[in-house]
Amino acid sequence: PRLRKRMGTPGQQKMVKVYFLGDNNEELETLPISAIEKLGLEYHYLNPQDYEAELTQIKEKNGYTYSDIIHCSPDHLPDFETKVKYFAEEHIHRDDEVRFFLDGRGFFDVRSKDDKWIRLDLEAGDLISLPAGIYHRFVVRPDGCYAKVMRLFQGAPIWTPFNRSLPETENDDARKKYLQHIETL
Repeated sequence: PRLRKRMGTPGQQKMVKVYFLGDNNEELETLPISAIEKLGLEYHYLNPQDYEAELTQIKEKNGYTYSDIIHCSPDHLPDFETKVKYFAEEHIHRDDEVRFFLDGRGFFDVRSKDDKWIRLDLEAGDLISLPAGIYHRFVVRPDGCYAKVMRLFQGAPIWTPFNRSLPETENDDARKKYLQHIETL
């Protein structure tokens, strides 16, 4: 995957913040971007003020034909508290989950190969693609419950989670394919 640096204040550059997450949601060891590449994730940075041309290229390259925008905040998302708890349940999907942060911030947590949580601290300009079959969750930031996020899909939008708490999820075809795939990375 093509990776871009996140631009900070003038003269500063930094990558998306990636780190192991402790049992009490504390930040542990900071990780290089290669840690998520080895899990099959794809990361891009797009200027949130001027992203159309680059986003069009990404859509065409990956076959994303549908997109919508979700405002994840108490003021914009009906039944916010219930939905946020739903997003935070550990689950997989049978399709890639692709999100482009237009504004605000949020966390995507993914499971490492040895089943530890890895947190991605995402903000405006970050585009992340989670492969089908990876255990993950989306968590709003405790210091500000707002994220404006574009969801990208190949074809009709499908967002069906298969929670890890269900025994059959581990044997789902998407999960099996994912596990086979990451062995080659």
